[in-house]
Amino acid sequence: YELEGLELKCANGEILRPKKDQGTDFTPSGSQLISILNFDRPSRSAKEIVEWRGRLMCVVPGKPVALSFKDLDTIRNEPSSNGDLEVTLERSRKNRDVYEIRVGVSLRGQQASDSMQGWTSMVDAYLEDEQGNRVQHAGWSTTRSTDQDVGLAFLFEVDESLAGYRFVFIAPQSIMQQSVEYSFGVFALP
Repeated sequence: YELEGLELKCANGEILRPKKDQGTDFTPSGSQLISILNFDRPSRSAKEIVEWRGRLMCVVPGKPVALSFKDLDTIRNEPSSNGDLEVTLERSRKNRDVYEIRVGVSLRGQQASDSMQGWTSMVDAYLEDEQGNRVQHAGWSTTRSTDQDVGLAFLFEVDESLAGYRFVFIAPQSIMQQSVEYSFGVFALP
């Protein structure tokens, strides 16, 4: 959210701006974000806000692509890419009752920023056996976040070894940041 240029115009001509030195925190809620911003208070003569305008930075995901890896029992640090998406299968290992597959994910030209963290919520992964049957992951976690990449660990409930399985990772092949200007209409003040 960009605070510069953000203003509320009141019917009496007052212009309210966000208080200085405040951060913007966002709470994801389904397909929306909730943010709390503190503005200067209007005078008692201000009865309504006639325009709320500002600029919002948003991240638009690119087309989803699938990258796959075989020989899961033996490969280490195996890279694969499509578009800006770069995935390195770092390793797989048995972890108690599940198999853990760790990957490093980056987007060329993008630092691992807040937008990259949000991007990781759009990824999916599964195992596929030799007959084409899918095994959905039993959960995933972020293992690291650096300026270069994000580490992810996927857990799979598989009784036998991973021999013969293929790991498929699906994610948007790019992200694009866009600046969107907006303006809202009339709001009555309490």
